[in-house]
Parts: sequence; structure tokens; C-alpha cells
Amino acid sequence: MMKLIAFMQLWIMVSSKIKKKIDIVEGGLYRIRNFMVAHDMSKYKTTTNRYKLRLLIKTSIIPFKDNGFPSSMHKFRDLFEIANDISVDNFQLLDVIDCKH
Repeated sequence: MMKLIAFMQLWIMVSSKIKKKIDIVEGGLYRIRNFMVAHDMSKYKTTTNRYKLRLLIKTSIIPFKDNGFPSSMHKFRDLFEIANDISVDNFQLLDVIDCKH
């Protein structure tokens, strides 16, 4: 199961005349049906994953409630690694969190 990492709003065509709005929340768990998995050939990436989800007209997304599923899957980088370009992909977008003591 792939974790969706960004906030986004998806418009999925239910029929030719009706649209259903679905809010995907970061850290949420969803059951997704009728989609394709493709290689992510984008120049700038939001994750290190090599694949992306391609949603179709028949795609359905349903929120799933399960308290036993881990919701924290962060991949933290040390400031030393970022500053010295150690194991950092220049085509991966990073979010820098500042901590002042």
C-alpha cells in the first residue's frame, strides 16, 4: 500500500454529469480501487518512490479507519547530510524544519 504524502483535492468523475469531491488528508488511510501504477518520470519529486498513482475515471477512494495501522513514516535528514550534499537527490523536494534553541 502506498502512502499519500501531500495535501490534495481530487475530483473523480462518477458519471458524465456528476462529480464527487474527495479531500485526501495527510496521514490518512484510504482504500483505493481502479487505478494504475506508473514509473514517476517527473523531474522534481515529492518522494523517493519510483512510482506514482494514476487515477482513472472509475477510481474510487474511501476513507479507512484502522487504529492499528502505523501513520508515521517520515524519512528525516540530518542538517549535515543536506548541507554537505550527502545522499541527497537534487531532484527531490525537501521540507526544512527549523529549530531554534
